[in-house]
Amino acid sequence: ISNRLESVVTYDLPDTYFNSYIERIQAITLEDINRVANRYLTPDRMAVVIVGDRKAIEESLRSLEGFNDRITFVDSEGRPATQTVGGGGGMK
Repeated sequence: ISNRLESVVTYDLPDTYFNSYIERIQAITLEDINRVANRYLTPDRMAVVIVGDRKAIEESLRSLEGFNDRITFVDSEGRPATQTVGGGGGMK
């Protein structure tokens, strides 16, 4: 309850905002979602973050058509990982 009250105060919502919340959510159509997505989402500016065992996933990631030249591997600190799997030495 306190989280909902905080939202009402923070965003200056009417006191009755949550009385019809479920109905408003259920009224959203696929067309509404597509309209908003097309307006605000720009795929060419997005990043996909994949976390996992590099030894297990690198080959599959590199085989994705059109993505190989856009893949950046980083270590657990966010620094560029310089070694490729099987490239000698260890991975960062």
